[in-house]
Amino acid sequence: MNIRLIAMDLDDTLLNSRLELSRRSINAVRKAQAAGIVMTFATNRSFPASRPFMDPLRISGLLITYGGAQTREAESGKVVHEFVIEPALTAEVLSFAARHGVYAQVQRNDELLYLRACVWSEKYEAYARYRGQEAPWLAETPPSASKTMILAEPETVARLLPLAREHFKGKLWVTSSKPWFMELNHPEATKGSALRALAGILGIRREEIAAFGDHPVVDLEMIEFAGLGVAMGNAPQSLKDAADRVAPSNDEDGVAVVIEEILEHFNIENVEML
Repeated sequence: MNIRLIAMDLDDTLLNSRLELSRRSINAVRKAQAAGIVMTFATNRSFPASRPFMDPLRISGLLITYGGAQTREAESGKVVHEFVIEPALTAEVLSFAARHGVYAQVQRNDELLYLRACVWSEKYEAYARYRGQEAPWLAETPPSASKTMILAEPETVARLLPLAREHFKGKLWVTSSKPWFMELNHPEATKGSALRALAGILGIRREEIAAFGDHPVVDLEMIEFAGLGVAMGNAPQSLKDAADRVAPSNDEDGVAVVIEEILEHFNIENVEML
């Protein structure tokens, strides 16, 4: 199989359980780029929350962020394509959160906005490694959004998920990539649709694409779209069943293991290694 494009989820896929890049993963990605393979992220993270991982990997070109809501240039941050949540729906998310007494945040391009700082805003900022800002005006003047989120204890998220899916049916795509996250995205913003569009821009056929993921819902469409869909060893069985290949877990450098196999027939020289 001639792979020309590799799309990688970050959390629980390329990153280990400590949210770190291993030396082996960094070297595998650098080798793949030296071989001429286009390397990209396909992540639910925002562009700022993805940035800390770009430099060590030397990622350039286009990145899929916000779970497919935005495709951006890695070096400039320029938005190439996006699906935008309209202000009325942003207001509806904030209202839903208020009715249920939970924290909500609005992400708009590089901005992370919330009504007031609290333990949940602090927890998310520590996780994403970038700062948000209080925006008390959100309730009165809700903006368009790249992504909206509700954060709460896992049992609360589990309880509210079916309610949110029913409430926003046909209007927003409601998922949960972490037990304490509820993500409410534009209904057309998926990693699969974004990867399909990116392949079209680059003139790369689906059979020339490898995609790595761990989430049974968020990553499913892109795993099924790619010619080589790879589920991580730490992924649920349903995603493994849908994948072409199951890699070792994210704590066992699973992405690097498969990339190294893809590169076995390449003659790669003069790559700066860690």
